[in-house]
Amino acid sequence: MSILKFLGRLSIGALLVAYLLYEHEVPLGVVAKRIGEVPAWALLAALLLDLGGQTLCSFRWARLSEIAGHPVRMSTAWSIYFSGMFFNTCLPTSIGGDVIRIVGLARHTQSKSRALASVFMDRNVGMAALLTLGLASALLAPSSIQVTISSLSPHPIVVPLWPLFLLLALGYVLANMVLFGGRLYAVVDGWFLRRLPLKFHGKIEKLHTALQSYRKPLAEYVWAYLLSLVYQASEAALVWVIARGLGVDLPFWVFGAMVLFQAVAGLLPISINNIGVREGIFCAVLLGQPALYLEGMNEETIKASALALSMAYLGVVMVSGLVGGVVYLLAGVAKPTAAEAADAGELSSGITESSAGGS
Repeated sequence: MSILKFLGRLSIGALLVAYLLYEHEVPLGVVAKRIGEVPAWALLAALLLDLGGQTLCSFRWARLSEIAGHPVRMSTAWSIYFSGMFFNTCLPTSIGGDVIRIVGLARHTQSKSRALASVFMDRNVGMAALLTLGLASALLAPSSIQVTISSLSPHPIVVPLWPLFLLLALGYVLANMVLFGGRLYAVVDGWFLRRLPLKFHGKIEKLHTALQSYRKPLAEYVWAYLLSLVYQASEAALVWVIARGLGVDLPFWVFGAMVLFQAVAGLLPISINNIGVREGIFCAVLLGQPALYLEGMNEETIKASALALSMAYLGVVMVSGLVGGVVYLLAGVAKPTAAEAADAGELSSGITESSAGGS
């Protein structure tokens, strides 16, 4: 990502947050006060949950690489993975986390396409768990997005989350059938993919070829899927812990639906670190929870709590990224050369990012 693109996305995120404050008529000082009310124990517990979840993900990535015949030591995968976290969340650089992971693993497997396939599969399995747990959460604790856009409607627009998760899950299954298929891929390629710009079609073709080493029975991926469920649950749990610290007492499943839906929304490359999008979704979901009103919270308090919760969550993720920076410095993970970064960035652009959800 270029500096101009980074600044552009950062500006969009800031504008989205400013719009939320304006539209919901919540003073920034009230939000800041709520953030200051988050107890230290909640933030520490959330950080430990995030670091533990990311460690599970690095283990999953190492095992997935081994499945395709490209074994890598867990300690090596962990170092590269955490270094990628640092570049992803903390640095305004053109070298993203996926580039770090692709180049780092390629130095061990001697193949960038194989490394790309392993990163894609890591995110792909994570997406399967994300959509499963998100759909289950939205059904177990029925949640909706309640959006207020005064210029369009004087009344809130309410959309239930479970149909959205279901549609996304069906799209995910179809995309995987195409990517891993033989005849189906050829049919879709002839009908549609060849009509795409040549550059993008070439990337899909390379990814399809690289993924053939992962055409294994689904039973071989059960363990990776279960690890992914644990990771996605840990992400929901860390927000639930912060919310409890703020006195927002709701079932875990509400946060499962909310956190995992904002993760899906984060696939759209709108802003940096999902800033603005996450805050909007947190507000929209919490405003639709009748239990909060029954507990005596008014609308302003709910909105301020949602924004504080979202910003505290971002803070935890940023601190996790800084931990990754310490790993990067101490573990001696070599920074990609300009040529390696350009090659890996060109290979992964628009592919690994668009399949996010499990890292």
